[in-house]
Amino acid sequence: MFSKLKLLIACVCVAVASSAAYAQSDPYATLREAYAKGDAARAADAYHTDATYAEIYARIAPSVRAGMPAIRAGMEAFFRQLGVGPNDPADLNFRIVSRTTSDQLTRDTGYYRIAIGKGAKRQTFFGQFVTGWRDGKFQFDISGEANESDFEAAVGPLMFADEDEELSASYYDSLVGYFPKDASCGLLVTRSVRRLFLFDDCSGDWRGLSRVSGRVWTAGQKLIDPTPVDRYSFESDKLTRTGQLPQTLTKATPYLLEPVSFGDKVKLAGTVYQPTGATSRSAAIVLVHGSGPQDRNGYASYIALLAHHLARAGLIVLTYDKRGTGLSGGDPATAGFEALSADARVAMEYLRTRDDVDPKRVGLGGSSQAGWIAAMAIRDGGNPAFAMLVGAAGSALTVEEQNIYNTRVRMTCAGIASPQIKLALDQQRAFFAARRSVSGDAALARLSADAARYPALVDWLFPATVNRNGAGDWYDILDPDFDPLPIWRAYQGKAFFLFGSLDDSTPTTDTVRRIASIKNAQIKVLKDAQHLGLTARSLCASDVTNVSRFHPSFFSTLNTWAKSL
Repeated sequence: MFSKLKLLIACVCVAVASSAAYAQSDPYATLREAYAKGDAARAADAYHTDATYAEIYARIAPSVRAGMPAIRAGMEAFFRQLGVGPNDPADLNFRIVSRTTSDQLTRDTGYYRIAIGKGAKRQTFFGQFVTGWRDGKFQFDISGEANESDFEAAVGPLMFADEDEELSASYYDSLVGYFPKDASCGLLVTRSVRRLFLFDDCSGDWRGLSRVSGRVWTAGQKLIDPTPVDRYSFESDKLTRTGQLPQTLTKATPYLLEPVSFGDKVKLAGTVYQPTGATSRSAAIVLVHGSGPQDRNGYASYIALLAHHLARAGLIVLTYDKRGTGLSGGDPATAGFEALSADARVAMEYLRTRDDVDPKRVGLGGSSQAGWIAAMAIRDGGNPAFAMLVGAAGSALTVEEQNIYNTRVRMTCAGIASPQIKLALDQQRAFFAARRSVSGDAALARLSADAARYPALVDWLFPATVNRNGAGDWYDILDPDFDPLPIWRAYQGKAFFLFGSLDDSTPTTDTVRRIASIKNAQIKVLKDAQHLGLTARSLCASDVTNVSRFHPSFFSTLNTWAKSL
């Protein structure tokens, strides 16, 4: 019997991928629910009363359990061994690589992953399996040895919550890096939280990649585009592209990547980009995040893309996981500008302690929300020698002003009538006024009632009342009234502000007008560039599904600035 079981396990490695949809009545859903609750009885309920469960692992003696009572006892022992219980749930997920059905029995081969805990405390276990099931319950379940590489390399999506899957840094960071085409340009592969990205610095094209398997990805014609035109395969240190322009490139990343951690009250984790060939202490920059949860690579790996170019220009670059994400500690739900700016200041202090950094030439950089964070870091004594900001409303506007502009643009592009746009914006302004004083409550209630008569406005309105009992939403955590402009006007360092003329998040014309009086400031506006510096056709076609290429002057402008330091 065991020789046959071992043969079945071996077949997993060569099975053909299946893209079958997974019904929620499958027994896998029952197992996943049981692991999430730490409920061994519920786990045993995924099996028929006469089912067989076998474990064949190199590190333990083979075990076969027949019948539900024996399977339940085994599950109870397994949960105790892993420490899984109602207060310590486990996340169980699967990749099916082969599925066949005959005689009302569905046979699957694939891999499983059990994850316990989060962040730095997360523990993961992997295995492979062969199962047979009918009527929503397993008839047999054979599990065996596997590792993370087996699980991640397998073809096909996760069975559950694939759209929320976060890429494993320990696996996918081995794929990222720079692949030169010639002496002048090449392909850069970066990792975001949920996908790989590829930048072609020969053409300026930037693509989000779609997973086929752990080592095979496809790209479309736009930044985010599910229709594949190119296919990329990773093997060792080589990247092979098939499709429009077939080629094979070898990785040769022009800087060293050093994992680091720093901070006392809140432990932060990050990466230092060290340019090769430096003969003396270098200028260094901390790259600060935009809005929302972001790891050290940033939204769409934008921070990693900036870090690559700045490191190639000779700067030492520090990127880090935002508070409460990745391997960094802290609570993101309560992290306002003060907490985030404190993290930026700690990151600068860390750089100043390094032997390869000139402590008098440490600065801050970033895009979007980073403007407010950098300004508050300056206000609170961070003392950056320089600042570099891309598309940052936080160089001149309050959060309320930025939100009003962004809402107006998005509503206009959505085709909402001008009178209704005015009503929605008046309601938003009334909400912010009521947050400042209870005297604004009546106006907020009246405008909210007026706006509620228009179904098209529902998604654009703030609450009709102000919750004064505690923090909850972004406007409670981030100070909507924080005005960065006086700070930038008093700033003694060198400031570089880079904008696009088609920015749907930051009103470029108004922002540039306000910061024109800042001393030691360099201001650059790229015509027909959007919020992150990519070329756009119009303000209403500047989102990630409509853009594909960085403005021709974007990186050359950044490189010129970096080398001037």
